[in-house]
Amino acid sequence: SQAGPTAFIDESNSLPLPYTHLFPDGRCEPDGSTLEKLMLALVDDRPRARALGRAARRSVVRKFAPELLAAQIERRMREALGRFRLRGSSAGARSRLLPNL
Repeated sequence: SQAGPTAFIDESNSLPLPYTHLFPDGRCEPDGSTLEKLMLALVDDRPRARALGRAARRSVVRKFAPELLAAQIERRMREALGRFRLRGSSAGARSRLLPNL
């Protein structure tokens, strides 16, 4: 599962940025020189900057709509409840934890 910016960025709403170092935990060190050039290019090309910003907003709204997030949370809660039930917990404890499931 992706988190942070990698959860929504793609070639339609961002600019590719090479990295200079990849850490064992998956983080990376961006190429500062290329980052500077990309940022300056966007300052000089306001229409492109606005278009990328609009595309990024659409991606976030599409992928993180409240209904979608609520459905993901509900699914995970149901999965957790299923595992809880498999462990043989008492019915009383289940009903107090998640009364409507």
